Amino acid sequence: MGAAQKLMGTAAQQAKRAEISLIKEIGYGLLIGIACGAVWKVNHWNERRKVEEFYANLEAGKITTVKEES
Repeated sequence: MGAAQKLMGTAAQQAKRAEISLIKEIGYGLLIGIACGAVWKVNHWNERRKVEEFYANLEAGKITTVKEES
């Protein structure tokens, strides 16, 4: 057996060990997608809360959008 054949055999063995699992890839994709979606959703909840607080304070008269004259 030549050196090239040994090298090819080793490469084939490594490729066989590094087998790609479709189920794992789908699972990883779902996990990353759900995690990113959750972060995005929480961000939007926080932004909506800030807007609701602003309009509640505006309605209650605690703040105003009119610039005071000096």
